[in-house]
Amino acid sequence: TNSSWIDFYETYILPTIKESIQYHQVVKTINYSNDLISIKTDKGEFTADRVIQTVPVTILKEGDISFIPALPKKKQEAIEELDLYEGFKCFIAFKEPFYPPFVNVQDEGTGPTRAYFDAAYAKNSKDNILGLVAVGPYARPYLGLPESERIAFILKELDDIFDGQATPNYLKHTLKNWSEDPFAKGTYYAKFSIGTYSAVKAMSQPVEDKLFFAGDLYTDGEGWSMVHVAAESARKAVERLVGQI
Repeated sequence: TNSSWIDFYETYILPTIKESIQYHQVVKTINYSNDLISIKTDKGEFTADRVIQTVPVTILKEGDISFIPALPKKKQEAIEELDLYEGFKCFIAFKEPFYPPFVNVQDEGTGPTRAYFDAAYAKNSKDNILGLVAVGPYARPYLGLPESERIAFILKELDDIFDGQATPNYLKHTLKNWSEDPFAKGTYYAKFSIGTYSAVKAMSQPVEDKLFFAGDLYTDGEGWSMVHVAAESARKAVERLVGQI
């Protein structure tokens, strides 16, 4: 009730590794053909005995990182099978909470969604923060607008739903187009297909006990596209890595 995932990492994980973090290094090539792995970035080169790869599957799909040798065929097939929806998120601060905990504006089952949610729900907070997540085709009405017009569009939508209470209570907002983020290229919602289960499971498997994978689409196949399963996959990847040393 007093924290978030970011707070958890900053409290329990970051203190032990913060001196080793290298920021603003865009990985271009991972060469695991030798005992010592070479990781080349846009600014230099690093070496390691083992590597955990955690970029979104869209980055691998676009070929933004080259692997030497190429990833195994089964891994490449899984990468081609998986894809992420385009997506948009917005958080809006209001003077008063005129909304319920959750409003599912549009839902056709699994997959694309458009929903408003109380981002401060069950938190020890006096702030009134309403979140919006829109995925796939439901994100396009927002993404198709200039950024300066998006909040007006959203407030009108909320006014229509809540009898004009949104605009007079509006304080400020922040929004994020995940589709335009060069290190995401989509949301954490995966497009579902017949092969999704096996592809997600295949993505979690290490390569030659050198390359390990963790993230929301690198799981045991029982769940994906959520923060908690991404965290769980990271723990499993570390356990596998340690077991190989």
